[in-house]
Amino acid sequence: MASISRKTPYICTRCMSSLLRRVPVGSQSPTISSPDGRNIDALAHDSSSTPRRPPVPVIRPLGVIPIEKLNYYWDTLRPTLAQLSYADNFFTNGKPNFLFAASKFREFPLSDVPEVAFLGRSNVGKSSLLNALFNRTTKPIAHASSKPGRTKTMNAFGIGASNQGGVRLKQKTQDEHARVIGRSGLVVVDMPGYGMGSRESWGPEIVKYLCERKQMRRAFLLIDAEHGLKPGDLQILNIMRRSAIPHQVILSKADKLIDFKNKIPTNEDKMNKRLAMLRETSERIRDIVQPSKERRFSALGEILACSAEKKINGKRLGIDAVRFAVMQAAGLEPGIGSDPIDLGIRASLAESIIRNVHSEASTRQYFDDTAN
Repeated sequence: MASISRKTPYICTRCMSSLLRRVPVGSQSPTISSPDGRNIDALAHDSSSTPRRPPVPVIRPLGVIPIEKLNYYWDTLRPTLAQLSYADNFFTNGKPNFLFAASKFREFPLSDVPEVAFLGRSNVGKSSLLNALFNRTTKPIAHASSKPGRTKTMNAFGIGASNQGGVRLKQKTQDEHARVIGRSGLVVVDMPGYGMGSRESWGPEIVKYLCERKQMRRAFLLIDAEHGLKPGDLQILNIMRRSAIPHQVILSKADKLIDFKNKIPTNEDKMNKRLAMLRETSERIRDIVQPSKERRFSALGEILACSAEKKINGKRLGIDAVRFAVMQAAGLEPGIGSDPIDLGIRASLAESIIRNVHSEASTRQYFDDTAN
């Protein structure tokens, strides 16, 4: 009796070749066919039976925002990367320390160290900015609070190279007054905020300091980037212009205008639109802080924008440019001599001389206006 052989199921060679290409070398398993002769694995990958998922877009975070897009320079040169790095090293490797607090201008000690002042309305973010400036966000050196009016005195902080002793306060003795001393360092004065939560008595003391303190090189006025100039800001700007006080505007809380919220924007077009809004804000403020038809002393021809809270690539937004501006005002930047940016130092020193000439008359004029 002849043996009956079982008919071998038909397998499409094209499906088999496709299947073998999908399976990695060394892991190929015997082919299993379906009753209708089609390969089961090939059937599972058939596009007609299994819907395809759309590819997941790869999101790459944006790099560092170019300094010329974040800040607005029209009369000055923007700092180079080397200058920004130098300023970062000075503040991150320096030793900041609290020097003194004064409620009256007459309580300020003598000093041989250049000073800069930070002022603005209550709750504009001065203390938070100073902590970021000194790289002390985890261990704050300036006490910040969400409640307006936390800073109630004029607080001075010194910073300088640790290997040169830093900046410190030499206490008063029977033979001499207290004096701030230090080489290659500077002093930052945190002023009480004006406006809501502030005291009217602070105003005259702040004006006395700005007009009469010979060590003061530049005043940095903080403006809330989201809310813009307020009446108190306009008043202090008018005082500084009239008194020939060197001053510069910084837009604080710029992350709110750029709208970071809880994450860094990953879309370059969206980021550019937000930066364009920031530039429009800076241009509107420029027309006020540096009026074209006014001959009186006006603000420095640049507006910086920063955030003490948000980071990009591990660096707080715009703080490096603020650090450089502070060092430039104090005359501590590198390369004095041939670098074009040194013109800013010499201009600052000239401004200081002019301010001292007008200080006494300006102070009297302020009190006359207040009385009227």
